Amino acid sequence: MVSLGRGQGSKAEDLIHKAQLLSGQWVFLQNCHLAASFMPRLCTIVDSFTQPNINMDPQFRLWLSSTPDPSFPIPILQKGFKMAIEPPRGLKGKLLQTFGYSGSGDVTEIIFNKVECGLSWKKLVFSLCFFNAVVHERKKYGSLGWNVPYEFNSSDLEVSIQMLGMLLANQEEIPWQAICYLTGEVVYGGRVTDHWDRRCLLSILNNFYSPVVLQEGFAYSSDGVYRPVSATDSLQDCRAYLESLPDTDSPELFGMHACAGRAFLESQAQTFIDTIVSMQPGISMDTLIISGGKSQDELVLEIASDILRQLPLTVEEQDTELTPGTQHSSKMKITLGSLLSGPIWAALAKTAKGHDPFINSALLTVLRQEIDRFNNLLSVITISLHSLQQAMKGEIIFTTGLEELYNSVLKSKVPEFWQLYSYMSNKSLGSWIDDLILRVNFFATWANQVITCIQLRYNSCIKLLQKQAKTSGISFSSPTADRSNIATNSIQGNPSRFWLSGFFSPQGFLTAVLQNYARQNGISVDSLTFGHRLLPTIHDEDCNLREVKRKQNIIQTAFKGSSPPENGVLVFGLYIDGARWSTTTHVLEEPFLHDRFYPLPEIVFLPQQIIQTRDTCPDEEQGELMHYECPLYRTPQRAGILLSTGLSTNFVTTVSLPTKRTSSHWVTRGVAMLCQLDD
Repeated sequence: MVSLGRGQGSKAEDLIHKAQLLSGQWVFLQNCHLAASFMPRLCTIVDSFTQPNINMDPQFRLWLSSTPDPSFPIPILQKGFKMAIEPPRGLKGKLLQTFGYSGSGDVTEIIFNKVECGLSWKKLVFSLCFFNAVVHERKKYGSLGWNVPYEFNSSDLEVSIQMLGMLLANQEEIPWQAICYLTGEVVYGGRVTDHWDRRCLLSILNNFYSPVVLQEGFAYSSDGVYRPVSATDSLQDCRAYLESLPDTDSPELFGMHACAGRAFLESQAQTFIDTIVSMQPGISMDTLIISGGKSQDELVLEIASDILRQLPLTVEEQDTELTPGTQHSSKMKITLGSLLSGPIWAALAKTAKGHDPFINSALLTVLRQEIDRFNNLLSVITISLHSLQQAMKGEIIFTTGLEELYNSVLKSKVPEFWQLYSYMSNKSLGSWIDDLILRVNFFATWANQVITCIQLRYNSCIKLLQKQAKTSGISFSSPTADRSNIATNSIQGNPSRFWLSGFFSPQGFLTAVLQNYARQNGISVDSLTFGHRLLPTIHDEDCNLREVKRKQNIIQTAFKGSSPPENGVLVFGLYIDGARWSTTTHVLEEPFLHDRFYPLPEIVFLPQQIIQTRDTCPDEEQGELMHYECPLYRTPQRAGILLSTGLSTNFVTTVSLPTKRTSSHWVTRGVAMLCQLDD
């Protein structure tokens, strides 16, 4: 037997040649996926077995093991017998494997009957094995289970059992804190990279490693079917009990709601459908002639033309009439970027004394950056689609990138090249284009409103300076007499409510809000955080989720609503996954069976100093209410690139939601807030 890896290829080849000549020898090469460079040579060796002049013992056998890997030669698979070993599915199968017969499982007779570990040993070992099965099987629930699908293995359980035995051996009291820390933080937690997954892992472990597990009559499920073994049960009794368990798992065992089970079944069905679709052949010309349908090229050209017709070239595509003074009345092309870098803005900045909430607003920088990002994305889309049209007409060469664009448009997927310049989204191409148009319209309206506000401020300053020059003879003094009017109009350029989902960088927007508050009050931005308050009703509650995303609704909500809060911002357009917001009790509630996603009401983000939020813990009761620190993600996928902070690029912030249940209840439910849905 040879474990393949670096430098093991020559050893394996020599062993095969020697075993071929000896009588009744078998060779086992394991971990072929770790020796990709040796696979072509191995394929040649296997091909030589069928040569007529080769000297080989009839009893010689070559065994190979590998995980699914594209480097493994297909000809070897075609020539040999294949056997797939898959891990058992479901809690019952996983537990039966752990307590396997003939000593093949992780828990043997010797381990199960450790007398020196006390009467609680068997229950705690069984709870640990149950916990191990739960963290393995949670993966099937997708993002509701784990943000990242972790590959826990048998060594995690083996080490945890050994540590449990050492901590309980000849001890009168059970060191719960040490057991939970070593198992949750060190062994299993060592594989968990996402901060919120680690919080979930520890909450799950607390259900299996706690004094309540040792109480008489305790059960893991409300129906009492799943329960720990007793101190008098033998290993055979334990196996017999496991054999009697149901073959299907209830989401309750994983700490999840029944809607998670429905989501799992829908995911399986979607995977099955996608597999079937991927196996379908392309549209042939004969089929098109018979059916009278359009060819693939015609479909792609039609979709490309439709996209180009819908999208503007830039966010601020239209002309704006700029009348900075009485002497200028000509119509010119103006954008927010050119205005902020021009003489008008410079003149306004000179007139401002101290902290001006409009002139010194960090939101202007955010708005300018967002417009630049969207302009870049629109440029990429426009240029690539024009190139695709030219290539399909034979005017330019079809490159690899254009082929990928062609196939993506045909399959209604967002091209990978566009995603490099885009915001996070899992939407199909049609929904993605509609969403992009909504975002562009939002920022175009915001930019126009800021430009109008700048014009009004500038004209007001010009009139005031002219008036001062006539009355006092001072040509250009700062308009300090009109400070109250300036302060009143300082927030007119911003929306009354912000569509957080529309930002390329929601974190950048929230940071800018904190910066504005810090500048206004003369404190450090590092000492600030957000408090949250959900408004009583959901905006346009009678509308379904698709209607809420309409252009006129977003623009009306953002720019034509009531006045914004004095401190902080109003945010709308967020959703919650795995729970729902009750409009009657105004707390977090369980979702209905057939619905997983729910719209949230408008949320007030209030900047406040961190020291003010340490007086109450999220789990501390305030009357009957508690609070759940709910993570907010950009997409339902939740996973992203892991940063050095331990947080994902998909993560935005946390929002404190009032609830009548403990925080751990929603943690194990996998409840999270989302900026957008997939469709």
